[in-house]
Amino acid sequence: MAMRVWSRIFLRNYDYIKTGDLMNEWIEKSVKMANSPGYLDNLFRVYPLLINPERELPKETEEMIIKLVKKKEKKKLIKILIELEKFPIDNPYVGSLRTNEELIDKNPKIVDMICEQLFSMGANGVIRGCKTPKKSSRQFGAIFQKWVPSLKHKILEGTEFEKFSGVAFLGGSDATRKNYANKKLNCNLREKGLDLLMKINGKFVIGQAKFITTGGGAQDNQFYEALRFVNSDRGKATRIAVLDGVIWFSTGYLEEIKETNRNILSALLLGEFIKSMK
Repeated sequence: MAMRVWSRIFLRNYDYIKTGDLMNEWIEKSVKMANSPGYLDNLFRVYPLLINPERELPKETEEMIIKLVKKKEKKKLIKILIELEKFPIDNPYVGSLRTNEELIDKNPKIVDMICEQLFSMGANGVIRGCKTPKKSSRQFGAIFQKWVPSLKHKILEGTEFEKFSGVAFLGGSDATRKNYANKKLNCNLREKGLDLLMKINGKFVIGQAKFITTGGGAQDNQFYEALRFVNSDRGKATRIAVLDGVIWFSTGYLEEIKETNRNILSALLLGEFIKSMK
């Protein structure tokens, strides 16, 4: 699917959404649910807010940062910072410097530009930037996996899953599910992993789960990744996209979703979807 740019108009009057012309029942049910009282309250059970702790920074590293900022030691400062989990500022050139440290010596103007911003923050500001907690949005996949057992179906590994004839989720990692889908079900998946792989009375369902918290950038990329996934017919499994968040309140996202005519649904409807497959 070619990526198209849609106006992200967020709807204030939910009556504007006419669900009757939606092509798939799960899209229609999801729109109605999302625009009913309590949607976000209930979604909080699936994606509880994580208050992530600050990243740890050894005391000797803090002391070295203070020393190098005070002395304006540009190259030495950057060489220390690129070894840390979190670089204190967002800068498009930092990734290249991380990949090849020799670029620090070869590109003095880039080093000057980065250090000008670092020095303006002061040593304490640089240290705070290095300790910035991880963003919760990057952990939503793992959070979703923790919620799955609440659906009260078996979660089985390898041989047990293979032999089981009822309703069960394949356990293990995203990569484990992807490998099973490719080797056993011929799905030819190229994504990094797979959030869901279910067996429902001999029928297989595979799925991607996304919580889209805002429009644009990386969040749009996740949305389109889910659409590409659900629009494919490769393999011996029914595909679903379990999507939540702002997509159900934006005319732009909704137009894209409606055109798919595929099984796209809120996580809050996953239990009902499983019952419908029995």
